[in-house]
Amino acid sequence: MANIKPTQDLVPLSTFRAHVSELLKQTQATGRPIIITQHGRGAGVLMSAEEYEKMTDSQAYTRSITVGQAQLAAGEGIPHEQVVARFRRKVKAMKAARRKLKATA
Repeated sequence: MANIKPTQDLVPLSTFRAHVSELLKQTQATGRPIIITQHGRGAGVLMSAEEYEKMTDSQAYTRSITVGQAQLAAGEGIPHEQVVARFRRKVKAMKAARRKLKATA
């Protein structure tokens, strides 16, 4: 998300209501959110759907890393070698099944 420019990206609620279409186009063009103020204080945020998706994807990724780190700290992790061995067994089984399927066809 691009840095907010206070001179362009802070708008009072009354301005937002009057110019919502233009402000939406602005968020899409600049990638910056619009901060909507009410009585001089932040009351809401308008952002493009693309930037919202990026933000939520980033948060989900960060959460998954945090969960993984906590699991490792609690001894719940699986050693890399064990993961690789499991993966290789599954690939080998899939290849064998594919060969068997071709042989019966």
